[in-house]
Amino acid sequence: MDNINQSTDFRIVKLSIVASNGYGKDYDLRNVFIELNIYDTVLFSSVSGNIIINDAAGLINDLSLDGSEVLLVRIGKSENDITYTNKFRIYKIGNRQPLSATSEAYSLHFVSDEYILSAQRKISQSYVGTYSNIAIAIMKDKLLLKPETISATPSIGIKNVVVPNLSPIESLEWLARRAVDNDSVPNFLFFENKTGYNFVSLSDMIRSSEVARINIDPKNLGKTFFEKKNETELGNEFLGAREFKTTSQFDFLKSVKSGSYAGTFLGFDPITRSFDKQKFNYSSYYGKNPVHQSKVPNLPLVYDTEGKLNIENYESRKIMYPFALYRSNSEYIKKNGGAFEKNIEDNPHEYMLQRPAILRSFFNKTVKLVMPGNFNLSAGYNVLIKVPDRGVVYGEENRDDSLYGRYTIISTRHKITFSKHETIFEACTDSTNNVSFKLPSTAQNQALSSTFTI
Repeated sequence: MDNINQSTDFRIVKLSIVASNGYGKDYDLRNVFIELNIYDTVLFSSVSGNIIINDAAGLINDLSLDGSEVLLVRIGKSENDITYTNKFRIYKIGNRQPLSATSEAYSLHFVSDEYILSAQRKISQSYVGTYSNIAIAIMKDKLLLKPETISATPSIGIKNVVVPNLSPIESLEWLARRAVDNDSVPNFLFFENKTGYNFVSLSDMIRSSEVARINIDPKNLGKTFFEKKNETELGNEFLGAREFKTTSQFDFLKSVKSGSYAGTFLGFDPITRSFDKQKFNYSSYYGKNPVHQSKVPNLPLVYDTEGKLNIENYESRKIMYPFALYRSNSEYIKKNGGAFEKNIEDNPHEYMLQRPAILRSFFNKTVKLVMPGNFNLSAGYNVLIKVPDRGVVYGEENRDDSLYGRYTIISTRHKITFSKHETIFEACTDSTNNVSFKLPSTAQNQALSSTFTI
């Protein structure tokens, strides 16, 4: 593509397979591919994707397709303006179908090379340090990542950890489930996006500034919604979405069952024959770290028929799990435990009860947008979304505060065809800009306590 006329236009500088046979021959795919899809998400460790090939030249006969081929991708607005570059390992061929007597189509599935490397390694090793420092050491030593491709949020607590025969990526996911940030909130995630691998907390992700401000209203209709100094209205209008859809909304019942509002941890230790019962509520999860994308957290305060608030119903979810919190107080273990005493897992209530509740609240409200191709829209980044107004009434605010606000991108699909590049992403928020979100009134409690007859 020689000329860039639209925001969806692009130039594929390189799209080729380097084969293991034929002395590393480079097979150019730019004229034979139908569609290229690149995925990243906070819920999967590595970038992955697939490419659909229209093969009329017998390309598949020249390739081994045995997991040794490398896919090279370089895309930009021009050869001097490269916005995305990466290399992947092709691990699977699928959906092979004949198109005619002389051609066929098939999909080549690929993933980051680190994922392949991790699948062939196991770690049975002890580490001492914070979970973040241990994660960085594993990414450098086991996945062979360069420091500039690693992003990590500092966690707290010096741990003596024995990784129990896991692959490097499984180890990093295991560490993320147990790490807590400076506010003792267990909300770490491990994933890869455009910039590299991330071992970061949700709090850090939410705090970061937005990479785009997206206006879904029809364009060029007058004053832009987003006003910032030193920015033109025209520049803001370019950040428009072709399609907007709400994919999931608030679900009170699921939040209750997941323990997002309140729950109980039942810990037992068969070694010291001790038992502990700990209660946690929304304040325990978020109170130490009140960071949200918008003004008000998604916390409905609802009375039940007994007049008790949902954040006081600790039996909504109960988790029973072994713990070793009190082993450090055992005189016998102090005397004879040795290394066993140092390997005390002291926070199962955080990753068994609090972490699922936090993630459930974080993914409560999810939207899907289709945008002109933009590789800056990647998993883990924030965007500010202006949804369409309900109507036009002079002198009144018509913004839909239930949807307007900051969102965190949780998954992205870059869909590239021969003539178009689109970015389809899902984003979520744990809060709202709706200022009418207030404490429950006594009228609600009275209504629930009343007897209705038909």
